Amino acid sequence: MKIGRFLCQVAGIRKDALDRAPNGIGQASICGALILCTSTIAASMATYGIHRIFFNLVWSWVIAGVGGGIWGVVVFSIDRNMLNLDKTAPPRKWVIQVAGRVVLAVVVGLTISKPTFLRIAQSPIDLGIYRASRDEVASEAQENARLEGLEERKEAYESAQEQEKGAQAALIAGPGSSPNYASAVREREKAHEQYKQVSERYGHEVERAQQQLDAVPEEARAGSPMFKHAQRLKAILREAANSVARANSAVAGAEADWRNTASEKLSAAKQNAGQARVASEAATKKVEQENDASREKVDRLTQPDLATEYTRANQIIANRSNPYSSSLRDIRNLLDTLFAVLEVMIVLIKVLSPESALDRVVRILEEEEEIQTRILSQARTERVRMVRKKVTEVVAVALKAWGDDKERDLRKAGTLTTKALVDLLGECADMVDRAA
Repeated sequence: MKIGRFLCQVAGIRKDALDRAPNGIGQASICGALILCTSTIAASMATYGIHRIFFNLVWSWVIAGVGGGIWGVVVFSIDRNMLNLDKTAPPRKWVIQVAGRVVLAVVVGLTISKPTFLRIAQSPIDLGIYRASRDEVASEAQENARLEGLEERKEAYESAQEQEKGAQAALIAGPGSSPNYASAVREREKAHEQYKQVSERYGHEVERAQQQLDAVPEEARAGSPMFKHAQRLKAILREAANSVARANSAVAGAEADWRNTASEKLSAAKQNAGQARVASEAATKKVEQENDASREKVDRLTQPDLATEYTRANQIIANRSNPYSSSLRDIRNLLDTLFAVLEVMIVLIKVLSPESALDRVVRILEEEEEIQTRILSQARTERVRMVRKKVTEVVAVALKAWGDDKERDLRKAGTLTTKALVDLLGECADMVDRAA
């Protein structure tokens, strides 16, 4: 019984009416329960929504609690006001009252359903926000890498490494591929071949000539034709040997020149590789810093606040290929319908239900209060009129006595003239105006 009386008071039923008709609380209790339910849900959902608006603030829950409480009171007041229908009004006025309250009920229901929908659909919405943030971060990373030329620097470093490896391998492999060295080797082989041919051709002759000269006395050797022939053959052999020596020296020089050139190329390749590595590492570090800054910016811009959640929910619903699209659409439509019906039901219960004993008692009490107010107003008006009349009579008597005293004083003073009488009348008129 106490709960029923409480719900009736929530619905705006007067306590004195409940005392006169304690058995007629059924309809009013239902309306009170609906009002209490909708206003409580409105307050809690508004608290959630406001918290998402001020997501990053330290006092977001305090602000949300205060704002949600205020919105709950507003919804409570609106719902109670929707029950204030005058069934005795003319049909046109009655229809306007009912239509206005139905429209207002639908609007209130929709405002309650939106935060409720966002809370229920928070998991897929957060997933959508995460994926969008991840894609945006990846796009920002690609753009940062493109602006810094990171791929080109990495490719340049890899190319420099390949050149360094090639120069190292060429130095290890030897100078065989060098044109100058190969030409010197061919000349050396040719000199060796010539020396071999000359040795085979003139070696035995030189030995025979030397044996013959050994048989000639020493003082007769210089003038001997065999001595000259032997000297000529030895000169040919020395020249062939010198050609071989020069060819060997040319091969050694070509090899030394090639090694110097190959070493210089290897050093240059190492230097290029080092510079390319430094440039690549610097670009990589800078891109990583820019990526961190971009990630912070994207996280800040895509934080799960109310606007982002609502936008992402609409995007998920609009994307037919998204697995959550159909279910979120159904949930949204269901919640919109549910809360709109709950709000409209408050009006419909009042409109469609016949007048109960409690309604009649409330109407009688209101009529009694109206009659009492009218009587009190009339009595107050009459009392004011009588007081004003009495005051006017008293003022008139007082003015007459004052005027007589003034006239007597003027007569005694011998100054009763027309001007003095006109001034006296003026003073009387001013006093009457001030008294009024």
